[in-house]
Amino acid sequence: MYLFVLALFILIGVGIYNILTGQVPPELHTPVGTPISGINLFILLRAFASGSSALTGVEAISNAILNFKDPAPNNAAKTLMAMGALLAVLFSGIVILAYYYGITPTEEVTVVSQIAEETFGRNFMYYFVQGTTALILILAANTGYTAFPLLAVNLAKDKFIPRMFTVRGDRLGYSNGILILALFSMILIVAFKGQTEHLIPLYAVGVFIPFTLSQTGMMLKWIREKPEGWVSKLIINTAGAIISFIVTIMFFLTKFAQVWSILVFLPIIIIIFHRIRKHYEAVGDLLRLSTCDPSIPIQGNVDYCSCGWDNACCRKLTAIR
Repeated sequence: MYLFVLALFILIGVGIYNILTGQVPPELHTPVGTPISGINLFILLRAFASGSSALTGVEAISNAILNFKDPAPNNAAKTLMAMGALLAVLFSGIVILAYYYGITPTEEVTVVSQIAEETFGRNFMYYFVQGTTALILILAANTGYTAFPLLAVNLAKDKFIPRMFTVRGDRLGYSNGILILALFSMILIVAFKGQTEHLIPLYAVGVFIPFTLSQTGMMLKWIREKPEGWVSKLIINTAGAIISFIVTIMFFLTKFAQVWSILVFLPIIIIIFHRIRKHYEAVGDLLRLSTCDPSIPIQGNVDYCSCGWDNACCRKLTAIR
């Protein structure tokens, strides 16, 4: 990760230096302020939604709050802010270079590869940027295997999925979550024939729906509790909920052929979650001690109701006493 960030900072720094020193021909890009025809609000929102898919992955920090040192929420928030600032700097630098170099996205060559070739040529730095980009993509692919098992642990503790997801393996990882994620990943790759351009919209919708729900939940929290400084927090979470909702709707409007399946499987998953929770609650009711016969002799003014019996039993024992 550090090598990738270093490579991009060098690329952006050298590229901006070339622009400022006039080494980039001005005919490569249109002058700033040139009117563009055919642009409307829908196209802008579509582009915004597509670009927002690059933000997916920040939820891994939220899922892993328990792994941070105390105070965990504060350290997680600082990490998230640092990640957001770094993402903004790198993204802005790549956009500026792509504009001045007149880079057009193609299926054969990535934008970063084209910028690196225009900036350095085919030399060591070009391959250094390409190599670190490949490494960061491999690392990014493993992010889900870190975040999902932790998320599964939280769901299992709330009894929405089987308890086996809370069991650690021989290497102290939540191996059951890793294996299940690997299985479903293989199913998706086979179902979509390995076409990532079809999988990314599905993944983005699956992320921005929880984003919308979590931001809305925080809005309700501030409205109900009204702690000190809650107005500013409410404004931030309201803006987050609106943006996440707009991105979700735009994906459904523009990528419906790739994301329609989530409308089918999401209700099924929710129903399965609630069925599992009802099962655990039913088992808990069966295992709950409900006999009115105390297991030990009762002496003095013992509080009968503190021994784990149900309310009916408590009322009966209280009447006897």
